[in-house]
Amino acid sequence: MRILIDTNIFIHLEEGSSLESKLAELDKVHRENNIQLLTHPLVLDDINRDRNEERRERSLSRLQRYPTLESPPDCSTEFSAQYGIDDKTPNEKVDNSLLGAVYADAVSFLVTEDAGIHRKAKRLGIDERVFDVAEAAAYLQRLYSVEPIVLPNIHEVYVHELKAHLDSSFFDTLREDYGEAVFNEWFIKTARDGRKAWYAPADDGSMGAICIFKDEQDEHITADMRLSGKILKLCCFKVGDNVRG
Repeated sequence: MRILIDTNIFIHLEEGSSLESKLAELDKVHRENNIQLLTHPLVLDDINRDRNEERRERSLSRLQRYPTLESPPDCSTEFSAQYGIDDKTPNEKVDNSLLGAVYADAVSFLVTEDAGIHRKAKRLGIDERVFDVAEAAAYLQRLYSVEPIVLPNIHEVYVHELKAHLDSSFFDTLREDYGEAVFNEWFIKTARDGRKAWYAPADDGSMGAICIFKDEQDEHITADMRLSGKILKLCCFKVGDNVRG
């Protein structure tokens, strides 16, 4: 997911404000879930218009921490013709460019505390994708929150905790399908990568069932097919004959 942040949000994120608690929530969720926070190229112009030299230099330095939206769309002509939204001033041009990125689906949504931008977003019909800080934090928390689930006899562990079972007959069919060396090396690699698995033990304590999983983002299935968003990938799934039913 890619989120565009307005100049005022960028300054608040870096220097603190009355929105500090909500900004902290937004910052925490985006870091934990590998969400991209982007700035628009015109933010640079916005900052350069700041007459406070010390603050301007500090902002320019901090701006380098955020990636810039590539090939930002220009919707100014369409906005003016269809919605009567002009960009006669430098500030209006920046505001409309931010909205243009959302309108053209270059980003998932925009975060801004600018009431004027929110009003324009409503006229453009994209107000559901233009959030203030509190709305953005709440949306991301709902989207990425993890509810604890307890299932009888199913344990979530790190793959390395199951290495003692690697030589058991449970994995023989997988070794036959992929080759013993290939499968064993793959299993060890997943353990070293800190991957996790769900497993169910059999009555005698041996391996009964396993599912090694991985969280992916915008996963490419084939060269021409991609699943957008957060994906749960099941990398290895097997249920032993002695625990079925």
